[in-house]
Amino acid sequence: PGDRLMPRQILVIEDDTELVSVYTMILQAQGYEVILGTTDDDVLDRCRRGEIDCLVVDYFYPGGDKGNLIRQLRSDPGTTKIPVVLATAYGDMLPKESLPPVNAILTKPFKVADLVRIIRECVAPS
Repeated sequence: PGDRLMPRQILVIEDDTELVSVYTMILQAQGYEVILGTTDDDVLDRCRRGEIDCLVVDYFYPGGDKGNLIRQLRSDPGTTKIPVVLATAYGDMLPKESLPPVNAILTKPFKVADLVRIIRECVAPS
């Protein structure tokens, strides 16, 4: 979205504050702007306004999983193409057939190089 002179904006939805700091440090060092997702409605609004280039979503979140949010993003014509990276400690144990469609799965704990590679692939010009 928007002017490519602006840094790519990565929206992070994560309840672990230490991990939020890790994402922020790594992604800012790569030239990205990190935005923290608060409520599902806030995330949807920001995505619909074209403010977000990629989302990193902690699948299991207090109060339930984020599958419904991802499905809403995928079903809205204005947000369906925004890349979504699913971050989870349960990568191999998640039932793939019931997961919403995502661009990549980042298994926690992750290597810095894996996070950087996945984000670069997701925000690369198509």
